[in-house]
Amino acid sequence: MAYKRPIKNEKKIVRMYSEGMSLREIAAVEGCHKTTIKRRLEKAGVEMRGTGPLIGKKSSLPMTEKEKKQSMKDSYGMDFSDYEAMHKKQKGRCVICEKRIPKEWGEGVNIDHCHKSKKVRGLLCRKCNLGLGFFEDSPERLLAAASYLTAFRKGY
Repeated sequence: MAYKRPIKNEKKIVRMYSEGMSLREIAAVEGCHKTTIKRRLEKAGVEMRGTGPLIGKKSSLPMTEKEKKQSMKDSYGMDFSDYEAMHKKQKGRCVICEKRIPKEWGEGVNIDHCHKSKKVRGLLCRKCNLGLGFFEDSPERLLAAASYLTAFRKGY
């Protein structure tokens, strides 16, 4: 019979995971990589929550540079140099409202893209990006909204 080595801090890791901590958060506490935590949980027979914004718990830890780089590549097919070039072309401003946007990708800037073709259109501030999203990227709905607001302004 083969000797099965006990998992280091198994009960503690299982408890933290069951309390809703993310793999990244547990890994930060344990001083190891999140994959190591995942493997330990799987060996302990814990059913994983899954991935994605609606299934698993999103980590409250800030993303590392490596994770940011991978996220940008996976989500938009671009890297930091592409972002910097786009930021420079737009003179550091949102394409729609011209509000200043951060030079580094992160909070306060959104990479706008077509959800069907995945093609990047430009950099937007959070409010303008949400506005396009609420109008489901429909130029007709946006024009109708603009007409509505213009008509109200004239009659005011």
